[in-house]
Amino acid sequence: MADTAEIYKELKSKWIRTGAAPKENEEELEKQFNEVVDGFFNRRKAYFDYKNRIIKMRWRSLKNCSIRPMP
Repeated sequence: MADTAEIYKELKSKWIRTGAAPKENEEELEKQFNEVVDGFFNRRKAYFDYKNRIIKMRWRSLKNCSIRPMP
């Protein structure tokens, strides 16, 4: 996923350097482009948030199940 993020960052940089589109299309193209890029990064964030919640739940579970010495 890190590679994909780098590709999107590079694509965004190229988009900015490309310059403006014809006036009649510029706003719509910009909107569509940003929806695609933002959509990727929003899904990526949701994925990592989910993974972090799972890790925290498992860590708490392990802490609660710690091995105690026998009497």
